[in-house]
Amino acid sequence: FHLSETPDKTPPIVAGKGFVDTESWSHIEVPISLECGGFGQPFYTNFVYPFKCDPPKIAPAINYVGCYQHEIRIPASWAGRRIFLY
Repeated sequence: FHLSETPDKTPPIVAGKGFVDTESWSHIEVPISLECGGFGQPFYTNFVYPFKCDPPKIAPAINYVGCYQHEIRIPASWAGRRIFLY
């Protein structure tokens, strides 16, 4: 798992390979919110946001992006089958 502070700081994705430099990434259980997983800063409020709120614009300074990937191996015996990933 890799947490970027803003969308423009996310790691590059290589077509057919996904993220290529994941050795230093952390582990996170999914499904879980990033904040409950120990990443980022939770923003809980029931009255006033702790930052300027101007929908649909999102302030880039507080727009965390979590990246993760998982590798699966499809058995050769499944060749020709329709496979659905959930």
